[in-house]
Amino acid sequence: MGTASGIVHLWSVSSAYNHGFLILPLALWLIWDSRGRLQGIAPLPSLWGVAAMAGFAVLWLLAYLAGIAEGTHFALVGMIQSAVLAVVGRAGYLRLLLPFSYLWLMVPTGEGLLPWLQANTAWVASSMLSAVGIPTLQEGLHIEIPTGSYFVAPGCAGLNFLLSGLAVALAYAALIYQRPMKRAAFVAAMLAVAVCGNWLRVFLIVLVGHLTDNQADIVDDHLLWGWGGFTLLMLAAMAVGNRFRDPVPEPAPWLGGGLAVGRFVPMAVAAALVAVAAPVAATILSPDRAPTGTAQLNLSCGTAGITIGPPNWSPELDRVDRSATVGCLVAGQAVDLTVAVLDRPVRQGKLLGMERRLADPERWRVLDRRTQWTDINGQRAPVEAFVLEAGGRQRLMWMAVWVDGAWRQPGLSAMAADLRSELLAGRRHAVVVAVAAESSDALARMLAHLPFEP
Repeated sequence: MGTASGIVHLWSVSSAYNHGFLILPLALWLIWDSRGRLQGIAPLPSLWGVAAMAGFAVLWLLAYLAGIAEGTHFALVGMIQSAVLAVVGRAGYLRLLLPFSYLWLMVPTGEGLLPWLQANTAWVASSMLSAVGIPTLQEGLHIEIPTGSYFVAPGCAGLNFLLSGLAVALAYAALIYQRPMKRAAFVAAMLAVAVCGNWLRVFLIVLVGHLTDNQADIVDDHLLWGWGGFTLLMLAAMAVGNRFRDPVPEPAPWLGGGLAVGRFVPMAVAAALVAVAAPVAATILSPDRAPTGTAQLNLSCGTAGITIGPPNWSPELDRVDRSATVGCLVAGQAVDLTVAVLDRPVRQGKLLGMERRLADPERWRVLDRRTQWTDINGQRAPVEAFVLEAGGRQRLMWMAVWVDGAWRQPGLSAMAADLRSELLAGRRHAVVVAVAAESSDALARMLAHLPFEP
């Protein structure tokens, strides 16, 4: 999927990023509204824009090869910004820095905030329920009250409200305020309203369900009610903010001079060539090759334990060439083993972020994450150790990554080795091994006698 189409796809399928469709029209309106700032400035094409575009093109290429979609999205918007800088020049770009910077909101990002938002939403909502006299038990992201049980899923964390509130706040502040401090204060206030409004939304959903003995449909329609309440809060905040608006200056002519055609044409051509160079290089460095292995792996527990059939934990692993999951009985404890193999070019399956798919964020919350060392078939190897929690139940998961002939530390180290093997050696063979159980002893024994040779 192309970078631009990938951005639009995320706008359409994720409620957290639906506001992305409005960013470009709003940015164009902000540019038009701020045209008076360009009075006396003629567009003077700049080599700085071409240099910046080259930097973002390199970033796009590296992110593309590493399979980091978010990186390619940032790089694409950066190249758009660089093209504007190359055409209008440094002085004109800086005069309209705020509306041009608004384009960064097109990037669908922010998932890193989900754990913090979920945890705080669960804690605040349960505290408010206790404050109104409802017996409440909170265990992680689960809220228990006498009439039911509730789970603060990622969709209830309020990321959609936070990002939408940021987009609305920046546009509104740019239109009604002239001083940077007033703009910053208004944006901060709107973000606080968005976060606190989501806390109130979750509290009211649980409260109404409790008071009506779960007969009301508000829980099933919580997104509709949530957007309705969020809209009212945003309108109220904007009404208050409007009372402190600054006088609007009279619009001035857009430009104070003619276009430097002699410099514009070569600068535009140079920017276009740099932009085209990145996808061409990606095609050369990472050609589309078929997977080298079969679609399935034959996996058993080997000498580590007894194969007991389908596991309790079966992660959703897409964009890998081969994978298998099996349930084992190791020293009387149930252990789930997953192996995934990636043989195709780097962009076809990424190692960075694999742990999110293995841990299933819709079900488990990460309580702790650290790197430790253990024995894997006689080799000392780093593993990423996770403590997961769901409904008061804790579970351990260890993940190990084999790349370019050695066990690598999961994360950036594994990704760098993955890129080296693909680009320098012209081949790729990466293996991800994950084990999950109730105790670390069972995990260590499973990996020490891993029934799979990378």
